[in-house]
Amino acid sequence: FFGKYYLMKRAVSVNQDTAEGVANLVRYYIEPRLPMSSLSEEHLNQTRELFRELCINFHFRYVYLYAPVEDGFMYYIAAAEDDQMHEEILKIRPYGTVVKRAPYQAETDILAGEKDAGYQFVTNQFGRVCMFIFPVKDIDGNVVAFIGIDDELADVQLELAKEQQMLMLAVLVYFIIAHILSLLLLRIDPSFYEGDR
Repeated sequence: FFGKYYLMKRAVSVNQDTAEGVANLVRYYIEPRLPMSSLSEEHLNQTRELFRELCINFHFRYVYLYAPVEDGFMYYIAAAEDDQMHEEILKIRPYGTVVKRAPYQAETDILAGEKDAGYQFVTNQFGRVCMFIFPVKDIDGNVVAFIGIDDELADVQLELAKEQQMLMLAVLVYFIIAHILSLLLLRIDPSFYEGDR
């Protein structure tokens, strides 16, 4: 339980600021082009390229733009860090794809105006991810879309495992040194201590 809790806490703390920076870049690019329905094919391709570069340069698994619709969410643009997954996601999440699902709590909080951003731990066909969610608003301040940025939990687990190995190695070295020093102290001639009396 504590391992899972720490993993989730770490997944959020490590990448939350970076995800927010990526979301701000996306907003800066997208907001002048709203509404999304008016984007030309050329603009869509440029935006996909931008999302792809953001994935690769900031090491996020997925970056995508989607909007709430009746009974689900419609995806505008999606990109993946991995080459093979990027090709796959272009097929299964093309512009206009509607995924029927209930809103996540983070999405509900943003739509209700209770939070400016949020995150959700999600397990789906793309794996176990920490999903950072940021709103895109129109000039009237209404939420018209969400920016989703996914960090795969397996990557965070691998990072934690490396840190644990380093910590265990440091502890082992400490105990070896302490053991050697205690052996040396035990081998000192007892008359050495008697001379101080």
